[in-house]
Amino acid sequence: MGVAFADDILSAFPDLIVSAEAIGGAATALAVMLAVIGCGHLFVWSGLRRGRRWARVSAVVGGIGLVFLWGLSAVAAMVTSLTQPQSATPLLVGALILAMVATVEGWLVVAALRQGPGAG
Repeated sequence: MGVAFADDILSAFPDLIVSAEAIGGAATALAVMLAVIGCGHLFVWSGLRRGRRWARVSAVVGGIGLVFLWGLSAVAAMVTSLTQPQSATPLLVGALILAMVATVEGWLVVAALRQGPGAG
């Protein structure tokens, strides 16, 4: 998508001093990163299914990291909405969604921690 539709992606943004090649490269890098993260999730999931402790620890540590990522992203969206009043509504909606995702992720981490060391 980043290579084939770089010009289309670029046209969706306001006037930027960025080339279509840069947008295409960023979209491609994002797609590769998401594929690698997806493979990591599958690896941890398969370890959890087999009752591996390393997988449980990885899931909890990754979950804690995601709580901070989603939470800080929500804060960034709220702060940006204050400095960009013309875009405040979509930013605040995004901040609300990110805050809800962080809350659900936090509940999942707490649930994993409550299972205790013997749970697999």
